[in-house]
Amino acid sequence: MDYIDELRKTMAEHKLIFMYEGEFTQDIILSLLRVAEKKMNALGENLKVTRKVFNVMTECLQNIVKYSDAVPSENGQAADTDTEEVVAESSESASMNADEKPASAPTATVDENEEEETNLPPAEIEIFDPLFMIGRRPQNQYAIATGNIIKNEKIEKIQERLEHINGLDKFGLLKFYQQTVKANMKRDKDKENDLDRNSAGLGFIDMARKSGHKFGFDFKSVNDDYSYFYFLVTV
Repeated sequence: MDYIDELRKTMAEHKLIFMYEGEFTQDIILSLLRVAEKKMNALGENLKVTRKVFNVMTECLQNIVKYSDAVPSENGQAADTDTEEVVAESSESASMNADEKPASAPTATVDENEEEETNLPPAEIEIFDPLFMIGRRPQNQYAIATGNIIKNEKIEKIQERLEHINGLDKFGLLKFYQQTVKANMKRDKDKENDLDRNSAGLGFIDMARKSGHKFGFDFKSVNDDYSYFYFLVTV
């Protein structure tokens, strides 16, 4: 029971409205959006703010699906993580510090003796489920955070894009949006790989224009091939 009480206090301290860790499908995304809308209505949020947060949340959740990669197990097959759903809500009014980078990826310790007793092979990598969190900050602001596994080969393009967007003002974002739309119309999608297609999207630009704040992001190495991508936007 102490653990439950400490978890509640931690959520209140960090002003979390709710969080979810596990599988992300279109049905789950719709459910998360409904929960967020219900919580914001309960907090008495005005319609304009609710719509803006709802739109940015949708982009964040779609990005989890778009950018997540399946980590292969030792036999080369995609790892089956037995997805577990965790939805937590706080009745406290909420805020998160969007000026700080998201926390490091969670770590797990494994007892070597326990591995020998159960005849389980040592894990070469730690597998993390995708993560979504939302909290309320002062002055009607909301912090939305996500996390998901990506291949290291994607990091450079994603980081360059996010840094470029962070360096633009309102007019620069509009111009970049228009340039991206024109460039997408000329693309030969049949000759692009998944990385190129994802990098050409408008999602990050849309979020920057709607939020009016700089992104927070980080990449925590999992192994030589994969990293955990943290992303934070304030609306």
